[in-house]
Amino acid sequence: MVSFGPAGPLATNETVVQLLLELLRLQREQLELTRELVRLSREAHEIRARQHAELLAWQERHEGVVERCREVVSTLTQIHAGVLGDMADYINENAEALLESDFSISEFVDKFGPRLHHLSTMLAVFKQLSAPLSRPDTGRRQ
Repeated sequence: MVSFGPAGPLATNETVVQLLLELLRLQREQLELTRELVRLSREAHEIRARQHAELLAWQERHEGVVERCREVVSTLTQIHAGVLGDMADYINENAEALLESDFSISEFVDKFGPRLHHLSTMLAVFKQLSAPLSRPDTGRRQ
């Protein structure tokens, strides 16, 4: 079915051509964005590979420290869980005050915030340092 506009069938062909050109422009733009995404993905992969290699080298140079970290991760995890449990108990016991008073919230944050933050950071470091790492593939995928 051909629709006729003010200029007749020629205007329809011009419209189709313009739409196809716009489609082509958008596809080229999408291709450029995809190329940029691939480039960024490769860079991120290379950064992760370097970090992995650095951590592996550190672990090899400090095997004694790594072993001691492995020994205490379980205990540190239990301590961390205990603090989280204490926080939950505190919230349950003081729910009404926490909901009604900024002072109570500040007191709660002062009581648990720094301790939880520091324990979480320590646990993350100990877990990362003690995690078994393997050598990355030397063969590169294309």
